[in-house]
Amino acid sequence: MVIIRTPLRITFFGGGTDYPFWFSKNSGIAINATINKFSYVSLKELPPFHPYKYLIRYYLREEEKKISDIKHPVVRGLLGKFNYDQGLDLVHHADLPARTGLGSSSVFTVGLLHALYSFRGTLITKERLASEAIHFEQNVIKEAVGSQDQISASYGGFNVINFRENGTFSVKPAILKKDNLKIIEDNLFLCYTGLARNAADIAADQIRNKNNNVVTLNEISEIARQGEKLFSSPRVNIKELGSLLDYQWQLKKNLSTSVSNDVVDKIYSIGMKNGAYGGKLLGAGGGGFVLFLVKRELQEDLRKKLGSFLHVPIKFESRGSELIYMD
Repeated sequence: MVIIRTPLRITFFGGGTDYPFWFSKNSGIAINATINKFSYVSLKELPPFHPYKYLIRYYLREEEKKISDIKHPVVRGLLGKFNYDQGLDLVHHADLPARTGLGSSSVFTVGLLHALYSFRGTLITKERLASEAIHFEQNVIKEAVGSQDQISASYGGFNVINFRENGTFSVKPAILKKDNLKIIEDNLFLCYTGLARNAADIAADQIRNKNNNVVTLNEISEIARQGEKLFSSPRVNIKELGSLLDYQWQLKKNLSTSVSNDVVDKIYSIGMKNGAYGGKLLGAGGGGFVLFLVKRELQEDLRKKLGSFLHVPIKFESRGSELIYMD
């Protein structure tokens, strides 16, 4: 049996420039950080006492005799890639809901890929894990996804990821003093909209509008470069970071009419009226989590103002996808 733990992530700057349609012509950048909320994938052999060969448990339960009958596209595709013909019991759990802008779909892909390699006793580097997950999602199962989530899940930490026009990427830790990291962490405020959505649908809409979004995506790239400089300051200025996040969010809403909605706008308005310096909706848009930068001493009042919208405390993590149990 193996258990793989893989972190979810929050993206500060550059989201949208990590799609191949963009960085293959313009290069791209994403600044993100993994958090202490995780996805867990466990694998163990399934004894031959059942009328099925594959027991797959996520939000659905599948009992299948053949890999080709498995409904979950990632599970079906990766088991096929590994030609896994023995009985298998696969279970997936996560700390936070799926389809909420935290990279959960790619986190699951990375976690399952890592689990399958570990299950057969093969070590895999973070770079290879990220690259194979990107290739699988974009080229094998043809999902309309970017490339930052697979990388953040594999590497972990607070990183600046650059995407080159030739399809390769580089990962470097953000230049952050320990005190600055703590300041940012203390001022984070994550709020759940209560809405789940299919990010691939929203991303596909943005891709269809790509010719109309050139100026906006160029601006988002430039904002990310500014953000990188702010993070590396001798003492991070939360107010400036918040203002930059807010500017980026206003731009991002121009990418597609499906990026925001009345619920998201309501939450964002409450945050900005109650002490937030700025923020953004995480992920492609349409729902999920809103991230604010707001002073810790104002967060309790903001929680009250948000009413039934759930606040989720988070901290940064730095380990990435890892094997936490093997027997």
